Amino acid sequence: MAVAASLIVALPTAVLTVRGAAEPAPPRVVASDPTTGVTASVALEDHGWGTAVAMRLTGLAGPRTCRLVAIGKDGVEHPVLSWWVPEGGYGVREGPGREGPLDLEASTGLHTAEIGRWEVRAESGERLLSIGG
Repeated sequence: MAVAASLIVALPTAVLTVRGAAEPAPPRVVASDPTTGVTASVALEDHGWGTAVAMRLTGLAGPRTCRLVAIGKDGVEHPVLSWWVPEGGYGVREGPGREGPLDLEASTGLHTAEIGRWEVRAESGERLLSIGG
C-alpha cells in the first residue's frame, strides 16, 4: 500500500511601505513617566481605515507582558497590541541581558480625531505610560 505525505510550509509575510520624497514623515510626540521610567517617541498617521502608530519605547523593565491600548474620547478602550518584555528589559540602562529600545508598529480602526489618549500597560493593568490626553 502506498503512503502519501505532504508538507505545507507557511512563511510569515511582511508589508513594506515606501514613502515618496514629497511625503514627509508624520510628526513625533515624546512622552515619559517619571515614576515608571518608561519613555516613548510616537508617530501617528491617519488613514481612511483608522490610525497607524509607530512607537519607540525605552526604560521598559522586564520580565512582563505589556499592551498598548487606544482610549477613545468616549472613554471606550480599544486593545491594539501586546508583547513580551525579556528580563533585561528594553532601553534599560543598567542590568544584565538588557536590550536596546523597542520599536513597535500597529494600527487601530479609530481615527486620530477619535482617540483621547494611548496607554502602555502591564498585563496586570498597571499604567506604565500615558500618551496624549
